[in-house]
Amino acid sequence: MNTVAYKLFIVFALLLTAGYFWGAYMNRMIARMTFQKIESVLYPSQKSYVNIGGVIGYHASYKVSGLGVAGIECSLVLLPRQSLLWLPFSLLIFKHDRIRLTFITEKKVFGRAYVYKKRQFFPDHKREEPGCISQNMTFPWGMFALIYRGGEQGKKCHHVFESRIAGSCLKEAFWEGSRAEYVLARRGKDIQEAVREIHSSILESIAASGQ
Repeated sequence: MNTVAYKLFIVFALLLTAGYFWGAYMNRMIARMTFQKIESVLYPSQKSYVNIGGVIGYHASYKVSGLGVAGIECSLVLLPRQSLLWLPFSLLIFKHDRIRLTFITEKKVFGRAYVYKKRQFFPDHKREEPGCISQNMTFPWGMFALIYRGGEQGKKCHHVFESRIAGSCLKEAFWEGSRAEYVLARRGKDIQEAVREIHSSILESIAASGQ
């Protein structure tokens, strides 16, 4: 093997190895800090964690006292920082780490509604269902499509998208019956305030339903 090529191969292998350990460390640190920020808002009385994908996926289950919430599920999917080969593609496609936050209420609270953020350079796939109403919402931080059923009840909670912080983090959300799901892009310190606003909207909905 050519001496120069061999040396380049060794350097490349060392970079990939160093990148793996750096990326794995960064993802573990990000996961720990993200869960700490979320828990500082939710104040869970019980919590458990499951690793769902090496250093790119974690899942937490929370129990909270009272408030009409039966449980909260939180999944965190991180960019593959441990892979210098895949990281550039992930940054192009996903841009941010993602959080899926699911609230399960003790009783049925929500009408059926779905909101998603439209992507500027990608075609918008129609997601309407028979009997549902569709409308667009435009804010400085993005355009969202709202699909709902059940009059005003179906639009309950969608106002969190009107907030600059929560709206800039949120990618999509779904409400039906006793379940409310939110998908957020992790944006540093904004995620804590975004979760706070979402949590407040859930509690307002529970209070309005008479639970």
